[in-house]
Amino acid sequence: MCNDAINLAISRAGGVSRLADAVGVSPPSVIGWRRRKKIPDIRVRRVSEVTGIPLQKLRPDLYTDIPIHEAELA
Repeated sequence: MCNDAINLAISRAGGVSRLADAVGVSPPSVIGWRRRKKIPDIRVRRVSEVTGIPLQKLRPDLYTDIPIHEAELA
């Protein structure tokens, strides 16, 4: 996953702190996702719910087999 999706998630949530609050993690955790270029699998569904970004865009390594319309509903 590239940082583009993480940066988009941060932007859509209104910033690092707001995304962290919405997902239930600390702001340094979100910054760590950007550094590692990966949202933890345990958090990716919530990030998708909060931001509206499809799962396969956030973690294509985990959600490649889900069609876009199903991923958006998940």
